[in-house]
Amino acid sequence: MARFATFLLLLASPALAQTPGNCAPGTASADLDISDVRATLLTNGNLFHGQAETGYLSDAYVVPKGSGNTAIYGASLWVGGTVDDELRMSGATFVNFELWPGPLENGAALPNPDDCSAYDRIWVVSTLDVAAYDETGEATDDLAEWPVDLGAEVIDGDGVSGNFNLEGGDRPRIYGSQTAFWVMNDVGNEHAYSKSNPIGLEVQANAFAISSTEAALDQATFYRFRLINRNMLPLEDARFSIWADTDIGGNREEHEGVDTTRSLGYYYKSLEKDPLYGIPPAAGFDFLSDGLGAFHYALNAAGPIGDPRGKLEMDRVQRGLWSDGTPLTAHGNGYLTDGPVTVWAFPGDPATGECWSDVNNCGGGSNPSGNHRIIPTAPVFSLQPGESRTFDIALLFAQGTDNLDSITELRAASDLVQAAYDDGSLFDSRLPVANEDSIQPRTNHIGTVYPNPFRSQATVPFEVAAPGRVRLSVVDVLGREVAVLAEGEVAAGSHRAVLDGSRLASGVYLVVLEADGQRQSTRALLLR
Repeated sequence: MARFATFLLLLASPALAQTPGNCAPGTASADLDISDVRATLLTNGNLFHGQAETGYLSDAYVVPKGSGNTAIYGASLWVGGTVDDELRMSGATFVNFELWPGPLENGAALPNPDDCSAYDRIWVVSTLDVAAYDETGEATDDLAEWPVDLGAEVIDGDGVSGNFNLEGGDRPRIYGSQTAFWVMNDVGNEHAYSKSNPIGLEVQANAFAISSTEAALDQATFYRFRLINRNMLPLEDARFSIWADTDIGGNREEHEGVDTTRSLGYYYKSLEKDPLYGIPPAAGFDFLSDGLGAFHYALNAAGPIGDPRGKLEMDRVQRGLWSDGTPLTAHGNGYLTDGPVTVWAFPGDPATGECWSDVNNCGGGSNPSGNHRIIPTAPVFSLQPGESRTFDIALLFAQGTDNLDSITELRAASDLVQAAYDDGSLFDSRLPVANEDSIQPRTNHIGTVYPNPFRSQATVPFEVAAPGRVRLSVVDVLGREVAVLAEGEVAAGSHRAVLDGSRLASGVYLVVLEADGQRQSTRALLLR
């Protein structure tokens, strides 16, 4: 009888493991800001926009850093496929994000079904942090607490695998100049946007930036998403996509296209002059590892050419169809045209006026520009229980002599990045290099406080373009100065100060940098 009961339990366990938890959405955020980009990261399945501890974030991908100009509004991760012949999806657009903080146990079980907040954190470390530790013995919280137990990679220095012993010589595996790591899952709560049952996915995320004199690298950010099937059933006929609301320099006059030879889905402006950027730039997602299997787009409109809603419409778009199931057809806008069926929206080169592109729709004209989205999708894959798959992606930016030349420059950036990826140098982990501090900042800039929120101490990075006097102070919500972190003459370059919260009350503070007649600030949240 006991053996029969155990057998019934094993049969029931996959269904039980797929039951959503009651976790609150993740609100932790952190910035990549060591290069000429400030890119905000969050723990709820989206990039650059969404709910965070300090409110709703938007316009959080700034390039050049400090310019206030944004190259993308936001993006969300989409993963869909079949589990036991049932279509399941994790993904959203602007709200109801479908990833939650933290890992999954085998069987797709949450460590705590009612609370994921223990994992609502993004760890950020840089080569400068490691160099400072080697010199002073003082470590940032994220460096000291690098989460090897959650899957963060380590360069072994103490000869003991599977641990992280900073004093013993272990170091975080830092890609580029600054690396972020966090973990998410799709079981934390109901899937309100896709109306799907959870897949049982754990997502281990790395993002990094490279401080470089090469603009293609300095104005790019890089992402590694490792998908792990924690379900007891296989995930089949699966697809990984990035849905992105592009809004480069604003949310109008947008075009898009795909370079199938480079696996580059990109977006650009129809304008000859952009109100924010001047010369309109181009940007796009370069799928470095597996390439692309389809590239679609959507309009800010109702109906089959607008944003897909629900798992069935999302799945269709991932497959290169319109959300009503109509095939994408070349020519015109791609909906119900007389062109051949395709899964590639606008693969023609707009820089040369090639058909089929937004500037040459094969009908003797160009397509209307507007507020558009893009959905680049990797080729189909499957994951057995416990199996993982990694997707490596670059978000590239380029500015040429005009809006179409910016696309040409973007392709050149793609070639440089892909070559570095293929020869292993792009994802080659880095230790501090002697000339890291020699890269001079373009403007005075105060970086993001990290960790943020913090409980005891936090680090405040800042950059000074030229030697001179600076003042770095802390102000409370009433405008009262409560601390001075730095004051006096400093050299040009990157610096950091320590914000000691031991004598401060919990709450939001403003950290203010004054240098060369300029005043910049950033927020810090102290929690007890």
